[in-house]
Amino acid sequence: MRHASISDVQLTNLTQLLTIQRSLRHDYAEACCRYVLDAPLAEMLIDLSVPQVLAVVANVRDETLFPPRLDLATLLAAPLPLSGALAAVHRSSA
Repeated sequence: MRHASISDVQLTNLTQLLTIQRSLRHDYAEACCRYVLDAPLAEMLIDLSVPQVLAVVANVRDETLFPPRLDLATLLAAPLPLSGALAAVHRSSA
């Protein structure tokens, strides 16, 4: 049996795509707001099968599909008890 290996970037893309799909199925409007999705993109994502998601991840290779928050460095530098509050106050818009 041969095992396929994937890079860290591919694993991140896979995890994020599957997480977004699950969120869309659970609470569509909240997921669209949280992940900054318009309806056509949300519908495209929710309609992807697991094999299709895997194919996308495999074919984009090491290109990340999701940028980090613009304030990630600030959150990492903040005292841990404040990071949650700062993240909520300064929600990412992109």
